[in-house]
Amino acid sequence: MMETNTKMIDLNGANYHLWKGKIKDLLFVKKMYLFVFTTQKSDSMSEEDWDFEHQQVCDFIQQFVEDNVYNHIANEPHARTLWEKIESLYASKSGNNKLYLLNCRMNLRYWESSSISDHLNEFQGLLDQLSGMGIKFDDEVLGLWLLNTLPESWEKLEKCSHCMAGKQTRVSFKKHPPSRKLELLNLVHSDVCGPLKVKSFSGVLYFVTFIDDCSRKLWVYALQRKDQVLERFKQFHALVERQSGKKLKHIHTDNGGEYCGPFDVYCKQHGIAHEKTPLKTPQLNGLAERMNKTLLERVRCMLSDAKLPKHFWGEALYTTVHVINLTPTVILNSEVPDKIWFGKNASYDHLRVFSCKAFVHIPRDERSKLDAKTRQCIFIGYGEDEFGYMFYDPVEKKIVRSRDVQFMEVQTIEDIDKVEKDYTQER
Repeated sequence: MMETNTKMIDLNGANYHLWKGKIKDLLFVKKMYLFVFTTQKSDSMSEEDWDFEHQQVCDFIQQFVEDNVYNHIANEPHARTLWEKIESLYASKSGNNKLYLLNCRMNLRYWESSSISDHLNEFQGLLDQLSGMGIKFDDEVLGLWLLNTLPESWEKLEKCSHCMAGKQTRVSFKKHPPSRKLELLNLVHSDVCGPLKVKSFSGVLYFVTFIDDCSRKLWVYALQRKDQVLERFKQFHALVERQSGKKLKHIHTDNGGEYCGPFDVYCKQHGIAHEKTPLKTPQLNGLAERMNKTLLERVRCMLSDAKLPKHFWGEALYTTVHVINLTPTVILNSEVPDKIWFGKNASYDHLRVFSCKAFVHIPRDERSKLDAKTRQCIFIGYGEDEFGYMFYDPVEKKIVRSRDVQFMEVQTIEDIDKVEKDYTQER
């Protein structure tokens, strides 16, 4: 007879499902399964041998049951009837069996002196038996039930320093519903963008944004170097406090070097609380970061539509900011940032299509009597510090300002070289 290393368990009633699978495997290995699963005696076997083999199988099975089970099957001389008796005790769908298994489940507890894997096996065995009787539970209920079997010492799990060294990850950034302050200059968000690979027409590579949390009004300042942030912040600080009549209370930035040192000193001197995010966590400065991304997206679209060189990004940027401040915003319940900031309705009469064709009047002292009174230019922005509009003269290759202009908004100068070529031919 072939030997086996099968690790057998004793039947205690609660582990019937697991015990049944193991004992069946063992009976097949021991070549005893015929006496359990057949009812017909072989013709070559005498009655005495048949009864003897059955008694041997019964004795073999009874080795693997606990005393409380043995008392119910001790007098069974036939392997088949013994098997059926065990099934009737622990596998039938009677109310008593269901109640017994549910009680076992309710009273199941894990003892710290035992193996957690044995506890989980016992828990799963009870679950399988109940499932076989048609009693099933949701995964959430099963999870709570399993947790309830654990002792109080498991309420707080000890952290393993070696596990953290190999597996620790960053804390997730929770998504919060949009919110905003209810008072102007209570909080301002700021971030620096750059360096861009192409210098602007005015020779800058960076820009810094300031966003008022209450009105969501946006200010942008161009920078040649990052260390100019403090200088621009001083200009911004003086401007907004005089415009609003309120004091700047908090500014929220990342932890970049341009916001440390002298910037911190200036904030302390003027009673401004400086909130800085931890290193390498741009998510915590999301409003300013997202605004910079939005600005660059719109700048790219405007330059592409205008077919202008990339070094016009500065002019496109300022135009984008001007339009954003006049655009209804969801977080403001469709109100306009400029309206909230200035306390009056915004005007839209001055808006023009970026990069449209324009005829700019040439002052008398800049032309002779036979020269044309206008020059064809490209509209590239609005005058912030000065009245009038900003234009690019493709012939002189310079930026001009003027209020004396006729716009051709349905036309654009797609090829600057063409204008220059026409001008050369005329001369």
